[in-house]
Amino acid sequence: MPGMLVPGPLKVGILYGAVEGWLGDAGYVRAIRAAHRRPDVQGRTIQIGGTVARVYEEDGKRRADLELFIVNQDGQPSVRGFGTVEFWDR
Repeated sequence: MPGMLVPGPLKVGILYGAVEGWLGDAGYVRAIRAAHRRPDVQGRTIQIGGTVARVYEEDGKRRADLELFIVNQDGQPSVRGFGTVEFWDR
């Protein structure tokens, strides 16, 4: 390996933080899960992104499913993730 690896749990935490930042005070993160595709090396740039895959109501609550990803500096996906958020009643 060309250097120290970024631990998988840290990458899941980075995804969680990105979703929290996007969501703001509109709701909370119910779940984040991730599949690690390739290692990320400490000190190299990564990009975090995602899309809203579905917005729906379940048990009287408004929720959204998210597709998340981390891409390494070479443009290769290193993590594919999924999340669910729940919006506060307003």
